[in-house]
Amino acid sequence: MKIEQQYFENLLEEGSEEFELIFRSLFKEKYENLYSLLDDTDAFNEPMICAAFSTPIHIPVEQMVLGFLEPLPSKIDVVSNKHGVVHIPKLGYFYTNEPCESLEIRIKDNNSFAIFKSDKEVELISFKEEVYINDTDIEICRSEDESIIQFFPDQTENIQLESGLEKSVMHLNNAYHLIKKHTPFYAEWLNYTMRRIVLFTSPQLNSFASICTLNNAYINLNNERVSDIFFLEEITHQCGHALFYPMSIDRDKLFIMDYTTPMSHFSGIETDDRDLINAFYSFFPQYTGNYIFDVILDHEENLDEDSRLELIGRYAFRMYKYGLGIYQYQEYSDQILSEYGKEMFAIFREGYEKLYEKRKELFDSLDIKDQVYVFDLEKFKSKNLQKTI
Repeated sequence: MKIEQQYFENLLEEGSEEFELIFRSLFKEKYENLYSLLDDTDAFNEPMICAAFSTPIHIPVEQMVLGFLEPLPSKIDVVSNKHGVVHIPKLGYFYTNEPCESLEIRIKDNNSFAIFKSDKEVELISFKEEVYINDTDIEICRSEDESIIQFFPDQTENIQLESGLEKSVMHLNNAYHLIKKHTPFYAEWLNYTMRRIVLFTSPQLNSFASICTLNNAYINLNNERVSDIFFLEEITHQCGHALFYPMSIDRDKLFIMDYTTPMSHFSGIETDDRDLINAFYSFFPQYTGNYIFDVILDHEENLDEDSRLELIGRYAFRMYKYGLGIYQYQEYSDQILSEYGKEMFAIFREGYEKLYEKRKELFDSLDIKDQVYVFDLEKFKSKNLQKTI
């Protein structure tokens, strides 16, 4: 299968530039003096800036952009999160014993820092630099900031970002390395677009991406067997959504009717709570992610047996869901999609058909229909081990 790389790359570049212009304009209108200091920086792709214009924020905007300034100012007002941590993008994390407090960070000549509360110095327990996926500008979040707090508004759940990072960073790097090795164009897309990955643990919320915090992806580790292949799936899924937001910036262009119409309006399946656009958004991560799975399955020689089986099982389950979505949308596409939308959908449909046809015998032989949201490798092995030899 030959993927439509240039088609989507053009959309990504055009949409990303348009989103940046939108946030530049919004920022300049509201913070004109500060804007002049940031004009030549990448600050307007910072996810917290996007959050600042889509949801009530709890921290000063200066805290969001301080790390983009050169030279650093001598002091800045900040607000700590519920753990007493102050995150300043591009700079790092300041750990204090002052949760949910208005503080002041003073920056000394030698780039050392002091924390003050009402002009009284408080203890800086530690300072930790940001952690990035190897060879990228994609940060792995250490502690809650404005980009994730909005999704947990009651602030009572411990979502364990720091421990999630510690147990996952090696696997996340390995998964990105697999993508870069086998599909370098997709690694370039990720590094061009993504700014932060949040690894959290919650029984309330699945992994997700959100247009309210562009360039971010949120990966839930709850009940997951953390592995290289798990992160390969989550990167291609959740980051795939984040990539598609700028690609589909002109959402109205895709449809001939209200894209917030529930899919159940057409299918009659009352439990299907997706709307037209959310159902459509599922196709790009499937199209590109399943292609990546297919290439790695063909060419990666260094997978251990469990990784190979997990790759096959997750790929088969993804293809099962991909097919269900394609056939459902195909049935109603004339009532839903514009000619432009049909053109894009045809790419997604053809991608499914080619990937399925290539491994039809394998996919048809596997028993994966009792898999649920959290993929169960042991269940897959118990039913399919002999079929994957």
